[in-house]
Parts: sequence; structure tokens; C-alpha cells
Amino acid sequence: MNIIDETYFEVDGLIGIEYANGEETLLKLETAIAKYVPIFMKQLLGYELARNVMAYDNEILPIAPNALFDAILDGIEFTNQCGVLCEYEGVRKAVANYVFYYYKVETVTSSGDFGEKQLKTDNSVNASSEPRMREAWNQMLDSNRILYSYMQTKFSDYPTFEAHSRTDQFIKLLTPKLNRYGF
Repeated sequence: MNIIDETYFEVDGLIGIEYANGEETLLKLETAIAKYVPIFMKQLLGYELARNVMAYDNEILPIAPNALFDAILDGIEFTNQCGVLCEYEGVRKAVANYVFYYYKVETVTSSGDFGEKQLKTDNSVNASSEPRMREAWNQMLDSNRILYSYMQTKFSDYPTFEAHSRTDQFIKLLTPKLNRYGF
């Protein structure tokens, strides 16, 4: 089991995915979840903390309830370093946005012998998925920034995160926001 499942991609939201092809779409989505959740968690939290949080969430390790891991997974209210009360919604929404973004990257076209092809569908008009992908990515960045603000107040509780927060792999998940102009 992963931190998220296909229910995070219900049709009526920003990251909604329509199951037009039924089981095929569901299988692609489940594959994307299995592939991208661990990648995102390692980039966001560093290997050690990500491994422990995912094991805790999946109940792989017999760990007693852990408020530090629950704060990452489910969110928390906290006072940031400037003394402002903030709310972190938890990592699940951010990881769902990340998975959605890369799911769309993988499924918007199909690779053939002669290059990339956009799939044709009956009774529909082609439209760009780029605005939804951009919004999902930017929401993920916002959530990551709030998590970073929380973690800055708790470096002593998450000792491996302080060093990880200075890596290029982590910084990529904080900046830059995407816009329709490509910069």
C-alpha cells in the first residue's frame, strides 16, 4: 500500500482522471502511484526519513503512534520561525499532485516507431492538459514550502532532514513555479 491510492484522483477535482478505458486507466494510474510516490518522498524528505515515514504509514514496522510522522502525513498547525500560525495539510495532497503531473507526462502521448503520437478518441476534442498539470505542480510546490517552514522549526526532531534540505534534489521541489510562458 502507498501513502495515496486512486481515490485521490476522483474526476471532479483539479487532478481528476476519468476512467474512460476502465481497467487500463486504473492500471496505469496504480503503476504511476507505485513508481512516483517513493521518488517524491525521497526527494522531499531524504532517503532515511522517507523510508521511515512510508514504513510507518504502511505499518511495515511495528512502530508505536508517532506524532512526528503523523504531522508529515496528515498535517499540523504550527508557528513558523516568524511567529505566524500556519497550517500544513500533510504530504498526501502534495504527493498526489506530483503523481498526477508525471502521470499526465507519461500518458499525454504514446511512443511509436516514428516518434510521439497524440492519442485519438471518439466524440471528443483535443485540449491541452498543460494548465492542470501546471496548477498541480504549483500546488505541490506551495505544500512543500509549508512543510519546509514546519521542518525548520523542528530540525532537532528530524535530524536527517536538516542536511537533506540543502540538497539540489530537495530544492527542486521548492522552486520554480511553472507558468504558461515557460519561465
